[in-house]
Amino acid sequence: MKRNIINAFLVACAALTSVSCLKDLDALPLNPTDFTSEMAYGTEYDAYVSGLAKVYNGMYDCWTAQGVGNGSQGSFLAAQWLIDECSTDEMLYSSSNESWAHVVNFNTWNENPNDLTTGLYANSMLTITYANEFLIQTADEKLDARGVDDALRTKIHSLRAEARFIRAFAYWALIDHYGNIPFVDETTPIGKTAPQYMLRKDAFEWTVGQLEELVTGSELPEAAVNYPRVDKGCALGLLVRMYLNAEVYTGTAMWSETKSTCERLFNLNKYDLCPNYDWLFCGDNGENPDALKEIIFANFQDITNTAWNWGGCTLVLAQAQDSDMMNDGQPLGFGAAWSGSHMPTEWVERFFKPTNVNYETGEYTVSDKRGRFYIKGHSPEMSEMDDVWTFKKGWAVAKWTNIPHNMTAAEYSEQAYRCQFANTDYIYIRLGEIYLAYAEACLKLGQANIGLPYLNALRKRGGAAEVSSYDAEFLFEEYSRELYWEAHRRRDLIRFGKFCGANYLWRWKGGSYEGQSFPDYKTLFPLPTTDLQANENLKQNPGYNKTN
Repeated sequence: MKRNIINAFLVACAALTSVSCLKDLDALPLNPTDFTSEMAYGTEYDAYVSGLAKVYNGMYDCWTAQGVGNGSQGSFLAAQWLIDECSTDEMLYSSSNESWAHVVNFNTWNENPNDLTTGLYANSMLTITYANEFLIQTADEKLDARGVDDALRTKIHSLRAEARFIRAFAYWALIDHYGNIPFVDETTPIGKTAPQYMLRKDAFEWTVGQLEELVTGSELPEAAVNYPRVDKGCALGLLVRMYLNAEVYTGTAMWSETKSTCERLFNLNKYDLCPNYDWLFCGDNGENPDALKEIIFANFQDITNTAWNWGGCTLVLAQAQDSDMMNDGQPLGFGAAWSGSHMPTEWVERFFKPTNVNYETGEYTVSDKRGRFYIKGHSPEMSEMDDVWTFKKGWAVAKWTNIPHNMTAAEYSEQAYRCQFANTDYIYIRLGEIYLAYAEACLKLGQANIGLPYLNALRKRGGAAEVSSYDAEFLFEEYSRELYWEAHRRRDLIRFGKFCGANYLWRWKGGSYEGQSFPDYKTLFPLPTTDLQANENLKQNPGYNKTN
C-alpha cells in the first residue's frame, strides 16, 4: 500500500537522515524538512531527492506562504480550488467569518488582499523560487565541482525535469489567474535584480516551450510510470490545457495545436477512462488501478501521513458537509464538517434536471449518474439560495468522498468518524478533461464528427444517452456535468464567454441575487500590492487601482 511506503519516507525525511522509497528507489516528496541553498548535496542521490521535495511541496499543499492568512485556504491547491469555483455559478461559500468569501462569492474583489488571491499568487511564486534554486544547485558545473559520476548525474537530470514541470505548472497558474506576471528562472541573478515584468503572451510562449522540451526530451520519465510524481503524460496534459486556452491567454486561438497535442497523448496508449466515474473521486483513487488509468497529474493525499495538511482534499471534503450530513450515515466517509461550500439549486436543475426530488428522504432521480448530491434535511424553501451564509440553502455536493471504491458508506462509517484528514488524491489533470478539449478543438476546426466519439464516451460512462451531434452550447453543458467541482469552472466560463457579461447569469453573480454582469477586467485577479511596492518593474492589472 502506498501509505505504508510513504510513511517510511516521511519518518526518514523528518529525521533528515535518509529518504524512503516509492516504486523502487523513487521517493515521493511530501513532507520535507527545510533546507537552504547551502545544503550539502554531495554525491548522495537521497540528498537531491530531498531537494526536489521542496519543489513538490507547493503543489502538494504542505504549507502556506509566509504572510498569507488561513493556512487551509491560502495554500496553493485550496486557494485555486476555492477561487475557481466560488467565483462562478457552481459554488458559493457559506462561512461569513471568512473575509474573502464576501468578495469572491459576489465577484466584487478589488486590489485589496484576501487569502485566496494572495495565497495562490504567493505559493505559485514560492514554488517557482524553490524550483529555480534546485535547478541552480543541480547545474552541471555544480555537479562537476562535487565529483558526481555519470550514473548519478543521469538520475539528477531526471529530477531536474520534474522540477521544471512543477515550475511550469506554477507559471500556468499565474498566467491563468493574473495575466502579466513577474518572471524569474534559474538564470536570474539572485538578490541583485528584481523580477522582470512579463506579458501574458510571452509567459505563455515560455511555458509552452518548457513543456515541449520536457515532452520531447529524454529526462522526464515516460508517461504513466511515475505516479504520483510527474512524467511526460503530465507535461502533455498541461500542454493541452495551455493550447486550449491560448486565445484567452494570447489573443490567438490554437485549435490545431490543441487537437494534435490531445492525439499525441492518446497515441501513447497509456491512459483510458476509468470505467466508473465515481471511483475517480474515492478515497483509494490513487491506489485503484481502474482510477489510475485516467489520472494524469494529482495531488497525493494519505490518511496516515497528512495530519499536518488541512488543505488538499481534506478541505474539499470538510467544506462539503455539515454535522447533520456527517452524522447521517457518513455519505462522504469523513469525520470533519466545516459547512462551507454549497451549490445553487439552479445549477443542478440546469445541468442535471433532477426529478422525484424528496428533501425529507434525500432521494432524487437524474439520468446522468455523474450528478452526486445530498439534500436530506433540506426543504423546498431551502432550495432558494436567497441566503448565501446558510449551508443548507441549495444542494450539498457529494462528488468527492473518502470512502474506498469497493466499500459502502455503511461499511466505512466506523472508520470515517476517525478520519480528520483525507486519503483521496486531488486530481489536477485527467483524461476526461483531455476528451472534452479534443471535442472542443474538433468542433472549432469543423471536425465535430471526429470529436463526437470522445464526447459520447464520457456520456456513456455517466449513464447518459449518446448524441449524434453537438454544438458549442451542448459542449459547454457537458463540461459542466463532467468537471464540476474540479476547479475548471472559472476557466471554462471565460473561454465560452459566460464569465463576466449579462448573457449568462447565476445566483449572486456580480453581487445581485438575480445575477448581473461585472467588469470584464475581472477575468484576471490583481497582483498583490506588496509586490507592486517592492518591485517597480511590475504594473497592476487594468481595472485595479486605476493607476496603470
